[in-house]
Amino acid sequence: MARWTHGPSRRPVRRTAPARGAARHRLCASCRWRRRGRRRIGSPCTGPERTARPPRPALRTPAGAEAPAGPSLPPLPGIGPETLAEVPADTRQVLISSTPGPADTTATTVLFERAGDGWERTGEYAGHNGGAGWKRDRREGDRTSPIGVFSLSDAGGSLPDPGSLLPYTHEPALRTGAAAAYGEDYAAVFDRVIAIDYNRQPGTPPNDDTRPLGWDAGGKIWLHVDHDSPTRGRITVDAEDMVHLLRTLDPAAHPHIIMGPADDLAR
Repeated sequence: MARWTHGPSRRPVRRTAPARGAARHRLCASCRWRRRGRRRIGSPCTGPERTARPPRPALRTPAGAEAPAGPSLPPLPGIGPETLAEVPADTRQVLISSTPGPADTTATTVLFERAGDGWERTGEYAGHNGGAGWKRDRREGDRTSPIGVFSLSDAGGSLPDPGSLLPYTHEPALRTGAAAAYGEDYAAVFDRVIAIDYNRQPGTPPNDDTRPLGWDAGGKIWLHVDHDSPTRGRITVDAEDMVHLLRTLDPAAHPHIIMGPADDLAR
């Protein structure tokens, strides 16, 4: 579909919408198209490589909105009724990432998958959370990990797709970002990432800057490769465990993560 608008020169400029099904991304300054009248100058940027996946149901960010109608979920170990009520009823895969206390930084992440009328514990992964512990009302730069229930909708990394079931965006430049965040010795920590849908738009690459709750609430809270130390707010697991999670978490199972200190999650 095309429409005509007026550019700065007040001459008609034809705007052409992307083809149906085409991947969208935020164009950088060095690859924007320049148009003059009907003549296009330059070539379109193809953006980061993003592995196509079939359409999937919309996911919430953050979770905690009213769950879809249907039977309630069976109990999860260590999860109280208030917290469990924030998990949508159609969820069939749940990660629980927690520590004993609110200031602790060595997190254990456990994967549960629906099995019959209950849950089966199918994985346990050691790692870390934010260097300042957990906080429900976290702010940008405070080094806390957010407390709550969040969907898991998108993945990516500086390395190619290892067979992820979640949509995966290959962005080699993430190594530069990791080095800037943690130092040159930790450039590989973003080799594999899974976006946690805290203050982000599901259906976009993990590195997307959209923040529905505003910039001050922080963003880009991910699961990523562990570096043997606390993070700036993200959750980490070992490199092999990241690959396992990418190959296991299935959009059709509506995966979510419950994260926070044990006492808070037991509400």
